[in-house]
Amino acid sequence: MQFLDIILIAAIAAFLIFRLRSVLGRRDGQEGQSRYDPFRKGERGAEGSAEEKVVHLPDREAEPAKPAAPDFGSGSAAEGMQQI
Repeated sequence: MQFLDIILIAAIAAFLIFRLRSVLGRRDGQEGQSRYDPFRKGERGAEGSAEEKVVHLPDREAEPAKPAAPDFGSGSAAEGMQQI
C-alpha cells in the first residue's frame, strides 16, 4: 500500500513538472538581447527620443488660490470643528 502512494505522488509530480515546462518553456540560449536599453543616453529607437516625449506644462509662478473656509453651521459640533 505504501508503494502505491509513492507511485501516485510521483506520477502527480511528473505531470505537474511536464505541464509547467510546457507552459513556461525552457532556455535554449537563443532568446537574444533587447535592442532597447532605457539607461543608455542618446539612444533612439522606433519610439523616438526622450526629449520628443516630454510634455511641457505652463509656468506655475502665480500665487496658488487659497481654499475658502468651510461653513460648519452653528452648534457645539460646529464650534469644535471650527477650532480644529
